[in-house]
Amino acid sequence: MRKTKTFISVLILSILLLTVFFSVSVMAKMTGEEVLDKVDEEMDSDSRDFILDMTIVNKNGQKRDRKITIKTKGENKGLVKFLEPGDVKNTALLTREENGEENMWLYLPSIGNVNKIASHSKSGNFMGTDFTYNDIDMVGGSNYKKDYESELIGEEKINGDLCYKLSAVPTKDSINYSEMKMWVRKDDFMPLKLKFYDKDGKLHKIMTNKNYRNIDSHLTPETIIMKDEQKGSKTILELEEVQYNIELANRIFTTRYLTRN
Repeated sequence: MRKTKTFISVLILSILLLTVFFSVSVMAKMTGEEVLDKVDEEMDSDSRDFILDMTIVNKNGQKRDRKITIKTKGENKGLVKFLEPGDVKNTALLTREENGEENMWLYLPSIGNVNKIASHSKSGNFMGTDFTYNDIDMVGGSNYKKDYESELIGEEKINGDLCYKLSAVPTKDSINYSEMKMWVRKDDFMPLKLKFYDKDGKLHKIMTNKNYRNIDSHLTPETIIMKDEQKGSKTILELEEVQYNIELANRIFTTRYLTRN
């Protein structure tokens, strides 16, 4: 009788343990959309003000140095402005989303005009860099969930960090990629590597985020590299300074403000 009771107790305990194990496994299983939600959530802030050193390297290894500032406010306002050198100083790109439509304007001081970027031109390279207009807008703030539909396709390690591996397809015609693959670190939902594929399904570019640092409770990559695998060029962004959740006047994000030096 005692053996029977012991057996039944062990059986019940085993069933309970298995139930807990499978429940935890199911809860731990995330979808691609949920991972993108977490990426956006972890990278979110009311406002940002970056200063970045930019190095453009062509296929022959020749370099051009730039310095830019990126300011964002909320989910619908962004400004990229060149600070150095003199030949591109004050060149600026304004992004505003209104009524679900994202609009962009480019100001070129040498011409003195503010021109609206046509939708089909947003996939073109931004000021000779390896970032498109859409790409550079993404650097200022995460909007992956808004621009992509994602599927979780596995897990892989990147430099020893276990990552969710996602396959994402654009939801906007202005994004000229057929697919984006993303590796998101499981510990903190930081995107470590992104691969972009052209309309023919061939690898086009690889973006790498390196050396995340905690700044004002925000994990921030010190280095961002966008490499064009087809052209052999790359653009490197090095973090010089960043402030989060600061007061930025709405007038900064207007076409009139673009022309102010």
